Amino acid sequence: VFPFGVGGIPADYIPFTFNKTTAGSSDISMSTWTTTPQNMPHPDISNVAAVNSMICTADSVTSAIDRFWDIQSTATADLTFSYLGSENTITGQTDTLKAQHWNGASWDAQAGPGDPGVTSGIGTVGPIPGQTTFSPWILTRALRVTASAIPATICPGSSIQLDATPFGGSGTYTYSWTSVPVGF
Repeated sequence: VFPFGVGGIPADYIPFTFNKTTAGSSDISMSTWTTTPQNMPHPDISNVAAVNSMICTADSVTSAIDRFWDIQSTATADLTFSYLGSENTITGQTDTLKAQHWNGASWDAQAGPGDPGVTSGIGTVGPIPGQTTFSPWILTRALRVTASAIPATICPGSSIQLDATPFGGSGTYTYSWTSVPVGF
């Protein structure tokens, strides 16, 4: 456990847990820092190329906690991240949060079981099991979708307009629609 915090104040204690799951010795280097709501400054001292894109998932104004974690190790580990509730400036502040890793060119898929966001006190996300790739990490809103139909009720042979609005995540979204009963 890395006991990060401000001046030993219990309300500002934001531990990071690196639960090493491989045998043998390993070096671990760890840092974390709070950012502005636009997630600045971006990490640029890491084992991968500097973070240069905060578009979509990583845009903290809507989707990411205002904190970065930079981890470097050769071990395999389960990771648990903590943050101050005041660093949660995202839309849908109590939505499920997951961890996301910068691979040097883009953001990897969200990882972990996810935990609900908090706006006061200390929030956590994790454990994110079996991680072997380390460098900048952030916490982002889990991908979710709101689906709607206009009109909400139809009869056989009628048409309906289906709409899906995604929140969180990044990249290209693909939808698959099914009906109950099948073929309706």
